[in-house]
Amino acid sequence: MRAMGFIDWVSDLARAHTRALSGIARAEGLTADDALDAVQEAFQTFLNLPEARALVGREQDSRRLLSAVVRN
Repeated sequence: MRAMGFIDWVSDLARAHTRALSGIARAEGLTADDALDAVQEAFQTFLNLPEARALVGREQDSRRLLSAVVRN
């Protein structure tokens, strides 16, 4: 997939899942502001993971990976 197509796909994921991922970070004990920062950092990390490109179109798998990154 072209780089821009991948970034567009990740942008769509961010719009769809930021609230739920923030909830995961809050459940881990972060404040609302810190949870949003953790989600933003998770997406930044996700963009750099070679495995992420293989997840294009696999929303549940990508969400699982993002959830794990948020927790860590």
